Amino acid sequence: MTQKDKNITIAKPSSYFNSPYLRINILESQHYGLTIATFIAHLSTYKEIRQGKFFKQTQKEIKEKIGISFGKQKSICDQLEKDGVLETKRIGIPTYKYYKINYEILSEIINNILSEILKVSTTEV
Repeated sequence: MTQKDKNITIAKPSSYFNSPYLRINILESQHYGLTIATFIAHLSTYKEIRQGKFFKQTQKEIKEKIGISFGKQKSICDQLEKDGVLETKRIGIPTYKYYKINYEILSEIINNILSEILKVSTTEV
């Protein structure tokens, strides 16, 4: 074993829970698919977004952090804006895109999905 091999650090299993992660809502994933749920989860990691404020994030930063292409980001934003879940605006020169999630509408969508699941499960009993 060379000196270079000895310097390699292997993550301990306990470090998994201290690493950056996203919390993806399963009901969001069922409704929108995993890519859109990941996008929402990523934006939700920022304090400003959770406080109902606009937050600046470039498409390049999103691509680097969660691997969603520029084209896919546009279609995700279009879908979420159509549903009222996401509001975006462009500010400044150069222009930056700011995002804001409407958690009331997102919760309404999730609650509707949950209601449908409960209807199906009580009907089957």
